[in-house]
Amino acid sequence: MISVEEVKDFLKNADIPDTEIQKAISLAYGRFVRLTNIAPDENDPQHRQALIILAVLELASFINLYYRQNNAEYIRTKELTAEVERLLSLTPKGAVLWQTI
Repeated sequence: MISVEEVKDFLKNADIPDTEIQKAISLAYGRFVRLTNIAPDENDPQHRQALIILAVLELASFINLYYRQNNAEYIRTKELTAEVERLLSLTPKGAVLWQTI
């Protein structure tokens, strides 16, 4: 499993209690399993990155991850979700399939 420090490093100096991050990691692990129907491989860097991003997405409701006043850093949840889908080779539900008529 990923560590609290890995999530903090991704967020760059976010003031989030370790207990909240640990809860988000647990939720991210469950979401990973539901999305893929497999347990994450800790040796696979794509799985680790997907878990970190999923944990950050779980924290989106805890703190404002959409905009930061200082340094004007933006974290967009839709882009993070798209990155998880790319890392895990998932097709989003309701995806549009273009066909030539």
